[in-house]
Amino acid sequence: MKKHVVILGANGGIGSEIVKSFSDYNITKITKNEIDLSINSPVSIIKNLNPDVIINAAGMFGKNYVDYDKLFNVNVKSNWDIIKYYMDNPSNKIVKIMMIGSSAYTQGRKNYILYAASKSALHNMFEGSSELLAKSNIILGLIHPTRVDTKMLDGVVNDRSSCLSPKYIAEQIKIFTETIKKSEYINLN
Repeated sequence: MKKHVVILGANGGIGSEIVKSFSDYNITKITKNEIDLSINSPVSIIKNLNPDVIINAAGMFGKNYVDYDKLFNVNVKSNWDIIKYYMDNPSNKIVKIMMIGSSAYTQGRKNYILYAASKSALHNMFEGSSELLAKSNIILGLIHPTRVDTKMLDGVVNDRSSCLSPKYIAEQIKIFTETIKKSEYINLN
């Protein structure tokens, strides 16, 4: 029987490539059309699906004027809502929750202060949650890629020759998802 993967942000630059990489799975694609993570929790959909894997590829980027609540709701709170749901509703089977971070978690970015702060918050949330879930059936994965050649970089990066391709990131997410045995994170350069 095929494993079931739920992919949030399935129409995005990385998300659409993840869908292709997981074609041998039973896939539920969740896009902005199904749920706006800036104002809603993904749990309302996920709790009825009983997935083996949840990949949250939804993300929000923006310069310093971006709406704080929307950015943190998409980049951090949506992940927390999923983790908290499984803390409160333990699963009888192994469930892998894969989150997409950014290399920005290690340092601030002067024009993208809130974005970098959200990725740092996501990393710290991962660290604390991993400790809490260590003896459960929930495995957390966090992938921190460097710059990825997606629409999010439009107007930010002129020379994209050093950017990672979304296809490469998706392939690495699949490998990581299939091999991870305990909660951990990786940096992709």
